[in-house]
Amino acid sequence: MINDTMKIEEFLLKCIASPSLASIRQSIKFLQCLGALDQNESLTLLGKNLAEMPVDAKYAKMLIYGIILKCLNPVLSIVSILSMGDQVFVLPIRPADRFKCHQVRRTLAENSQSDHFVMLKIFNLWTMLRHDRKFCDENFISSVAMERVKGIRGQISSYLQSSGLTKAGLSALNVNSDKWSIIKACLCAGLYPNVARIDRTRKSMYSDIDRKLVFHMSSILSNKERSMDFVKKLPADWVVFEEKNRVGRTSMIRCNTLINSFSLSLSAGANLNSVLEDEDDDDWTDEEDDGEGVEEQISFKIDNLVTFTTGKENGSLVMELRGRLDN
Repeated sequence: MINDTMKIEEFLLKCIASPSLASIRQSIKFLQCLGALDQNESLTLLGKNLAEMPVDAKYAKMLIYGIILKCLNPVLSIVSILSMGDQVFVLPIRPADRFKCHQVRRTLAENSQSDHFVMLKIFNLWTMLRHDRKFCDENFISSVAMERVKGIRGQISSYLQSSGLTKAGLSALNVNSDKWSIIKACLCAGLYPNVARIDRTRKSMYSDIDRKLVFHMSSILSNKERSMDFVKKLPADWVVFEEKNRVGRTSMIRCNTLINSFSLSLSAGANLNSVLEDEDDDDWTDEEDDGEGVEEQISFKIDNLVTFTTGKENGSLVMELRGRLDN
């Protein structure tokens, strides 16, 4: 029997084939990070919408943000490819072909520093070329998988229309579809807490769990160099990623996108906490002191890893934007 006071953990452990206690607690924590559950493990309004969507919760949250931030079409395309896992991309056997495959993806990525952008570019080109088989072969893409992606995209789109989530009209919901910075905020909303921080001083990358992370060889952000010197040249301090694979003491992150502090503050986590700081701590300051006095600083914290500081004026704008999104 289920009652209002029964915790999720307690209920699931009574099932005949119950998951492990660790898995249950990890899943609850993840749903709380998404904002689907509150601290009392009750389903939030966002959680109710996520539960009804025909995709994983993290992808559903990306779609919700795509609707809110009016960039639905590109987010819908990326989510559809992500739902297919690794089936879209063909892994060449010959080393020469693997190198060519990596170069093709780098070219498609342009200056985005994002594997997700590559997915979007591939889908758009494939659609524009009317599902051309030659395009798939030249770019190491499975034409069969792309047809399935098209089907998944159509199913999700039909659900969004029937549920009334897109009643504003597709034109109105895509006015920002050409703004990659806004699309990244949607990706961040769903991928959090899969976040890594880039430390240029130590030439390393780490998360709240793993002290050493590297980009998977399939990522356009990977580098042939054995050292991590190249991270000093990366134009952002944060990375969101789809999944992580541990090899020995090192973990490799796959399907990555570089993001800035603003994207994190706008959409990551269930809430954003801020504290007005008196001390002059500029380690995470977005604006430099112009010599006319030190501006009051606001420190933001999403979790123990994701913390940063900015000026009071910019911080107030961030908090206002975040408040509107959360509500």
